[in-house]
Amino acid sequence: MHKLRTAYESYAAFSWLLVMFVMVYLSIVADWVQGPMWWIAGIAFLFFFGRAYQAVQIWTARNSLRGKDIEWVTTEEVVRKMNQYPGELWLGWGFQWKRKHAQKMYDLDKLEIEDLRPPSLFTALTGNKMWANPKKKGEGSIHGVEHQEVDVTVPLSSLNGHTFVVATTGSMKTRMLSLVVCQAIHRNPKEAVIVIDPKGDKELLEMMKIECERAGRPHDFAYFHPAFPKQSIRIDPLKNWNRPTELASRIAALIPGDSAGDVFTSFGWRAINLVAEGLIFVAESPTLKSLKRYVESGADDLLGKTIVKHMTNLSMNVEEAVKPYREQVNVGKIKKPDPSTPVEVTALMACYKKEIADKHNSTVVDGLLSMCEHNREHMGKMLATLIPILTMLTAGDVGDLLSPDRNNTDDLRPILDTEKIVSSNKVVYMGLDSLTDATVSSAMGSVILADLVAVAGARYNYGGFTNMVNLFNDECNETVNVPTLQMLNKSRGALFRLMLLTQTIPDLTVRLGSVEQTMQLLGNCNNMIVGRTMDPTTKEYLAEIFKKTTIETIQETKMTNAKSGEGPAQFNASYGARTTDTEADLIASDIFNMMPDLEYFASWSAGETVKGRIPLIRY
Repeated sequence: MHKLRTAYESYAAFSWLLVMFVMVYLSIVADWVQGPMWWIAGIAFLFFFGRAYQAVQIWTARNSLRGKDIEWVTTEEVVRKMNQYPGELWLGWGFQWKRKHAQKMYDLDKLEIEDLRPPSLFTALTGNKMWANPKKKGEGSIHGVEHQEVDVTVPLSSLNGHTFVVATTGSMKTRMLSLVVCQAIHRNPKEAVIVIDPKGDKELLEMMKIECERAGRPHDFAYFHPAFPKQSIRIDPLKNWNRPTELASRIAALIPGDSAGDVFTSFGWRAINLVAEGLIFVAESPTLKSLKRYVESGADDLLGKTIVKHMTNLSMNVEEAVKPYREQVNVGKIKKPDPSTPVEVTALMACYKKEIADKHNSTVVDGLLSMCEHNREHMGKMLATLIPILTMLTAGDVGDLLSPDRNNTDDLRPILDTEKIVSSNKVVYMGLDSLTDATVSSAMGSVILADLVAVAGARYNYGGFTNMVNLFNDECNETVNVPTLQMLNKSRGALFRLMLLTQTIPDLTVRLGSVEQTMQLLGNCNNMIVGRTMDPTTKEYLAEIFKKTTIETIQETKMTNAKSGEGPAQFNASYGARTTDTEADLIASDIFNMMPDLEYFASWSAGETVKGRIPLIRY
């Protein structure tokens, strides 16, 4: 704290400057011996220079407590920084946060920072604006405890362990995302860049489009947004899977319920799985629309197709085998399982059960058979939570975007899936329009993330890839799901590099349904970047993440004692001071809610703690 005290050296410097001028004046104007006067003036100047230097150091330290003004950079400057540090990510300017900085913050807490204001002349000369701008958000002294800063960079290899960014609304998340995405686009044309943005940020979208052109990869850019369907690409989120059960899990994860064992969730999962297996059995690609059609209206038609396919595989003459059963249905000897069941399907069901099931049964046909024979009224009640979700994902323009019709040659909008995006190194911005419809946005984000998990699993299992995949998920609390946890845990080997951004940690708990799963997600992110946050739970967790240190505290004791009437010798006083080291958080939790805009703390996988600030990018 010695540099934050009053600069008494300035008084001495002024005195020596006055001596110097007096000696010069006397040597020139008065009739004094000039030699000694000039010598004294020279010595006075040396003492003035030494004391002035010490005073400036103190003023500089005090002046730095104002913090830093927000800075603008161009994308050319960002790319230049990126090229200056190959193999690293540039994250603005800052310094390593150490014990001495924690100590300064502790000491500053006992002072009035305004009282440390440097002289007005020094403030004017150094361009200090903050003292005259009390409306600036945050406490500048957090960054100002260190007046020497350098470029903050982190090795890309460290980011392979995934990164979690938490900050309140409007403090830094989107600007941090812009800085990182800009570098990802320019870094390597053989890297895929995927941004999932539930709210939709027009500036970020325009930046990605412009930077793709500047990086010489304009054809790599693609844009998905349900609010602008005519300009949007179409995405099939059920295109990629390793096992049919993944499709069921992908949709069932959207069903509201207390747990994965909820009876409605389990029933819905089974229904989707039976339909998906049936579609695959008859060589039809499952889509959200086809799943909804058979789950909502009944799987009778699909069952008929699977029986015909199975009989064909057994080299049976379908027409001859089914003909007698069709006649029995028409005359009422064989009853339909439901009045809406077609005659042909009822005949196929009877034929299968009597002539095939005992010796050549099919698990796919058996499953669909039990589904079609189930009481329709009861099934409607059990699927009451699933059907609205499928309806949301298939209604209107959203349905055309997520269930593209590949046979419609009139629709020229590109059709992509996440595997194609990844393998062809696309740069894709996915705006989900959550401000208009948060429920549909959340469901879209979840199924797309689940599809990416399937792609990561295939890459991990079968190999044959070399390109890195950069996945950025803003407002991840609206889209994250159980498959995302699997991706965080295993996708590093598939060369997936994730950055998840959110406002508070409790938001994740609400989304995932349990604190344990939230801790699992956070535990799989090796890097942490923190902006301003007001949430107590988030601050408490972060204070623990950024480890402990020791703070020097001073305990003072004062005592006086006097006996009246016995003379001055009977008065005595004592003073004592004891210094102790106390364990404390390296970053006190209260600091997080005082952070200025565009400033952050970061903890990297190597254990380094950094205090940094990022610029605003001018496009």
